[in-house]
Amino acid sequence: MSAAARAAAARCPEHRARFERAGLSPDDLKTPDDLFGLDPVRRIDPAHWPGPPVDGWGEALKAMGLRSGDVVLTALPTRSGRTAETIDLALGRLGCRPVPSLANDAAFQITLLRDLSCKAYVGRPTDLAALEAQAGRDGLDVDELIPARVVLVLEAGRTEGEGGPPAPAPGKTGLRAYASAEAGCLGYECDRCAGFHPTVDVLIEVLDPESGRPAEPGRPGEVIVTILDPERPLIRYAPGDRAVLANRPCARGPVSFRLIEPETGSGG
Repeated sequence: MSAAARAAAARCPEHRARFERAGLSPDDLKTPDDLFGLDPVRRIDPAHWPGPPVDGWGEALKAMGLRSGDVVLTALPTRSGRTAETIDLALGRLGCRPVPSLANDAAFQITLLRDLSCKAYVGRPTDLAALEAQAGRDGLDVDELIPARVVLVLEAGRTEGEGGPPAPAPGKTGLRAYASAEAGCLGYECDRCAGFHPTVDVLIEVLDPESGRPAEPGRPGEVIVTILDPERPLIRYAPGDRAVLANRPCARGPVSFRLIEPETGSGG
């Protein structure tokens, strides 16, 4: 943790100023409990973002069932450039073959899915819903058309040109990823616990909005993200999302959380 804190302070004026205000040195951060000496940061100059890590996407996509040799249709808006490029790179490292497609052209996507025998679809919930609707109108079996579906849940207000809250996957679609263009993939959905597991080097806190301390499991709170990779450090960043920590551990990971929809207050 100290290595990530040192790298963050050296690279980012916002992080450096927070350490100074708190009277702390990056070397003072040795355990997660030490983070509470720093207030969350809610805005960082885009020039100071180091770029999204690829490893988190690779971990998430593999956990979602993708394997070497799979042909994967990626359907993301052109203005989501950093996210799309990082996902394609992660797919390539897994040995998959990414096939880019326009996000809002469901008919063309169906043609690609059929002609290339794609194993999976990576895209936003709204675009996947449109594809499923088009497949229904064409009399196609969606489960045969897309055996695996990975749906991105892009955090509120932090995507490149994509505002709005996280959205749940429609119907019985595949697993979701919780991500931002700046920080990369922060968590992936688990089919055992109906929640998200943080990716490698990602620490997720859920804080009580009144006390600023960790919320009790099962109680909603604000999401705070720390990335412990010294190459791409991020210390106590508040993306503007809310979540609930799971009440019990999951066999696939010790920590899981559910996103909360801002409009309804229901779990996502």
